[in-house]
Amino acid sequence: MLADPVKLLVKRVLMELDVDKAKRGKRKYVLFTRPPRKRAETRK
Repeated sequence: MLADPVKLLVKRVLMELDVDKAKRGKRKYVLFTRPPRKRAETRK
């Protein structure tokens, strides 16, 4: 996981972008304003 932080981030962005379209992209900004490590840890 920690070996490819960029891959994880890209994956998260792509997945979030799909969901963001329905939420006016508000979540997209949260993704970029918060550290990616926290997002990865909270995800199950």
